[in-house]
Amino acid sequence: MIEDVKKAKASCLLADAAEVLKCAEQCDVADFRNWLLNDHEKPLLCIGNGGKHTFFPSLLYGLMGGVAKTITPLEFASLSPQAIAGCKILLLSASGRNMDVVYAAKRAMRYNPDNTACLTFVSDPARNKVVKHIKKENFFCYKNPYVDGFISIRSKIFTCGVLYKAFTGCDKFADKLNFDLAYNYVINKEGELPSFKNIKHYCVLYGSYGEPVAHDIESVMAEAGIASVQLCDYRNYCHGRFIFGWNHCQCKRYPETDVCMVMLISPRERRLAEQIRHKVLPANMPIVEITTELNSSLATLQLLLNALHFTFDMAENHCDINPNNPPNYASLDKRIPINGVNFAEEFKMLGELRLVE
Repeated sequence: MIEDVKKAKASCLLADAAEVLKCAEQCDVADFRNWLLNDHEKPLLCIGNGGKHTFFPSLLYGLMGGVAKTITPLEFASLSPQAIAGCKILLLSASGRNMDVVYAAKRAMRYNPDNTACLTFVSDPARNKVVKHIKKENFFCYKNPYVDGFISIRSKIFTCGVLYKAFTGCDKFADKLNFDLAYNYVINKEGELPSFKNIKHYCVLYGSYGEPVAHDIESVMAEAGIASVQLCDYRNYCHGRFIFGWNHCQCKRYPETDVCMVMLISPRERRLAEQIRHKVLPANMPIVEITTELNSSLATLQLLLNALHFTFDMAENHCDINPNNPPNYASLDKRIPINGVNFAEEFKMLGELRLVE
């Protein structure tokens, strides 16, 4: 059964999204919510790897009144002990067994044991190596009945549901979302709309509620080997970053369009997106519009669902790629990178980063 899930189409697993979020609605998040609300004037470090959705809690914490930063365990290694001691630290790991999260847990507990917490799906110390390092009252484990393949799909949606409930205190939210495939693929003003199979580069524009979704699009496309992705907020795109898009649309000097603009649009970005289209983008720029009319943090969940629909539809039906079980044309075993590239011992030998010699 697990093998069937690991080879299932990504779109088939996404079809369970409503069920997954209703499952998240049933989780008792009272203790986790209390930890989030306590001392929320302190900055929050959200630490995770790969496709783990650490940008969403950073957004939610900021909306709750604090300042948050999303970092990987390797980036966490660059922070000074003093910086770590002044923050709250949230580790996000489905299983708690990879060397990265274990390293981050040990370092966090060394310098800030009282303000370090973990959000995970596994409580068994024999499987979750983080359990023994985190204080029992700060270890938040939720039973996740969903299995995925190479990338996180249902587990990611479940995590986002738990996070949304914990931060907002809302018990019912799944029924407010649309679970149908919803995105538009259009040419900006005029010209021929290229096939997705000819697009090699995507530029994702975002603002406000869309930022976590932009990072998720990049993660899925990279891990599935679909295309390269650039991320930029709408305003920063106007500071010179528009050149790449212009130079990769068909013109006298470029034979074929191989770039596409993905625009994540909530009501807050509607006018910005229109201005970008009419004043900044080439007339023949292909555009994917991913929109929501929601104007709260629930918009992030809707944009995420819509973005996953787009990515899976594009990959499966136009590029012959199943993101849940992507092709691996190299001879490299997929398990080697995550398990075979060690760093903790070398960092221990070299000590902390130094401001001066």
